[in-house]
Amino acid sequence: MKWMPTLFVLCFVALVWGCSTSSESPSGETEVPTQAQESDGPNYEIAIKAPAKSKVGQEARTEIVVTPKNGYKVNLEYPAKLRLSTVPEGTKVSQQITKGQMNVEKTRLVVPVPFTAEAPGEKQFGGELRFSVCNPQSCQMPREQVTWTTVAEAAP
Repeated sequence: MKWMPTLFVLCFVALVWGCSTSSESPSGETEVPTQAQESDGPNYEIAIKAPAKSKVGQEARTEIVVTPKNGYKVNLEYPAKLRLSTVPEGTKVSQQITKGQMNVEKTRLVVPVPFTAEAPGEKQFGGELRFSVCNPQSCQMPREQVTWTTVAEAAP
C-alpha cells in the first residue's frame, strides 16, 4: 500500500500531460486536443485544428470540433455558439459564430473560424464555446473555454 500515493501522482501527471500536449500535422496545422469532463465522466472531446502559420492578407481557418462520447450525441436543437473574447488586434474575424454557421451533426459539431491577419506576428484567439450533448437520460450544456495561437507571416 506504500506505492498507492506514488501511483496516484503518476496517474495525475500522465492525465495533465496528455491533456496539455499539441501536435502538428503534415499540413502545418496545429491540433490542440482538450478533453472536457463532467461530473459523471468524459462525454465529449474538443479538438482545435488551427493553422500553425498563416499569410498576412489571406484568409485562414481554424476549426473547433466537438465529438460526443459514451453514448452521447450532439443536441441538434440547442443554439450552439462561439463567442470570441480574445481577438488579436489587426485581425478580421467574426466575434460570434452561431449554430447556422456551424456544421451540426449528431456525431460531431464543427465550428469554423475564418480569419485574416492584417499584420505579421503571433495571433492569440480565445473565447467560450456553448453547446449541448445528450444521451437518452439527460442533456449537458457545457461552456468550454477555447484558445489557440497562429503566426501570421508576411506574404512574399
